Amino acid sequence: MKKLINKIQRELKSSLISPFAKKITPPHNFSKAYADAKKIYLARYANFSYGNYVVPDWLKNIQAMEDAFLHNFHFNFLRLPVIRATMIVISTPSWKKNQLDYLESKLDTGTLKSMLTEYNVGKPILADFKYTTSTNSIHLLYHFIKFSSELSVDLKNLSTVIEFGGGYGDAAKIFKTINPQATYIITDLPIFSFVQLVYLQSIFGKEEVFLVNDVRDVQKGKINIIPFDAEKLSMLKEHVKSVDLFISTWALSETPKQTQDLIKSLNYFDTRYILMGYQKSNSDFTAAENVKNVPADYTVRFNKETDYTPDSYYLFCEKK
Repeated sequence: MKKLINKIQRELKSSLISPFAKKITPPHNFSKAYADAKKIYLARYANFSYGNYVVPDWLKNIQAMEDAFLHNFHFNFLRLPVIRATMIVISTPSWKKNQLDYLESKLDTGTLKSMLTEYNVGKPILADFKYTTSTNSIHLLYHFIKFSSELSVDLKNLSTVIEFGGGYGDAAKIFKTINPQATYIITDLPIFSFVQLVYLQSIFGKEEVFLVNDVRDVQKGKINIIPFDAEKLSMLKEHVKSVDLFISTWALSETPKQTQDLIKSLNYFDTRYILMGYQKSNSDFTAAENVKNVPADYTVRFNKETDYTPDSYYLFCEKK
């Protein structure tokens, strides 16, 4: 009974906060972005073969996500069970407080508000009155600021970022708020790429967010979404030079060794820095810890267990 009451209180709190969000995305922007994305997905990716690039457990998530995207996708899509289960961090009150305390020790209130304030698209469950934000955005910004602080890297000086596994697009949104001029590239399994496409185009517009079919068409200074394809990623390494940051927070560690070896064979796109989160290997993700074995031309600058989840680690590297 107590759990039910707490859930109702959280939902009511979210409903009360939502009208105060400073950034509003009209639902018709979302509807247009979704209609266009669904049409492309059905034409190009409905029968996509994931082969040996995903673990068996994720095949169930892929099917559930495809069913939701094709048949039950709506403006409040961040409330869908499959998205909440696979893409959204639900933290404890102490976890949220500790991460906000850390962020507030590094950034002033105005800057944090500009980075954390949510758009209403997706109807995110908001958890903080001061910043009108979700635990998911707090957590993702924490990754960036933790990396920036530990390695003394100014995020505004990183001009090209490649993210492997982009969730619903929240990390890209946050980074582009920090560094609007950056070229941001997301590669992910196709169905997730299209969720990202809808979310990010709803916020930034079609002129700022592109679905990339030919990697030679990556748009400088924009958000570029590339559905996972081994050949395209190999070509991407040849056509996108001077990558500053490769990021993958627990996505790459949840793939089979074959996928991890592909990214390693590309030398993480010769990026200058690596920001990764990974977990201890287990029965579901048997190759998880393999990601910490980075190529020889990278120096591991930070590799420690997180202070919020046991057996989960940050790995920050710099090219020699």
